[in-house]
Amino acid sequence: MNYEERVAYYYDKCEGDYKIVWSLNKTLALHYGYWDESTRNHREAVRNMNLVLARRVGVRSTDRVLDAGCGVGGSSIFLARNYGCQVVGVALSEKQVRSAKQNAAKHNVSHLTRFVKKNYQNTGFEASSFDVVWGLESIVQSDDREGFLREAKRLLKPGGRLVIAEYMQVRSKLTSDEQSIMERWADGWACRDFTVLGSLTETMRLLGFTDIQITDETEHIRRSAEDMHRAYWFWYVPAKLAEFTGIRQCVHAGNFLTARLQYKAFRDNIVRYSIVSARLNKDVSAPGR
Repeated sequence: MNYEERVAYYYDKCEGDYKIVWSLNKTLALHYGYWDESTRNHREAVRNMNLVLARRVGVRSTDRVLDAGCGVGGSSIFLARNYGCQVVGVALSEKQVRSAKQNAAKHNVSHLTRFVKKNYQNTGFEASSFDVVWGLESIVQSDDREGFLREAKRLLKPGGRLVIAEYMQVRSKLTSDEQSIMERWADGWACRDFTVLGSLTETMRLLGFTDIQITDETEHIRRSAEDMHRAYWFWYVPAKLAEFTGIRQCVHAGNFLTARLQYKAFRDNIVRYSIVSARLNKDVSAPGR
């Protein structure tokens, strides 16, 4: 299968894991969330992350937002319900698109949301048709991050805003042990590799994005990384028995192992969690389409 099919296959097959560990049916989200001193549970952390990103780029009711890698629609639904803006969500999994539509209907925001199966690197949408491009732990699964940024540039109106929240490598050169952790983590979550923060922001500058702001939010997601690690050990025996009997497949085994690997990567400071926001200056001299 090609890369797009592999990503869709991963999410379709591992949806059950996210329902168990991340309470997917309630949170409608597959991300770490954002913990502060008042956060009581993962569901609140998910809401907090959406709030942090929305405030970061000043989402307004008049905005049209592209949710790039929308999953089952959590962020899109949050934005529509809380800001009254129009949101278009794209995902590679047809199953996720169907779920997103169903979730939007349950939350009475079908009139404000649209979900389609597309690659956010090549959406086919009209140029300069969005005010905000939103990438919440989804850009990591791009096989061409410059391609994503070029498409974001094409889609954004002059002065449009881009926000990305992602776990990223702190440096490009890793030790052999660090490389092994990252390669196995990437394989488990159907990623080609991981974004290096400095490379991402440099490409953004070259493409004409300005007002680039970067914040390290690792401490605000560490609780989720630790919870995932604890879940790994709690479910270790049942998961291994299920793998042995053939109930769980290789894709499930890889997804399960990442709960341990991501914890080690954060613990050893191989990756940090960053929020990156920027504004598009559509200067004709800036490279890109």
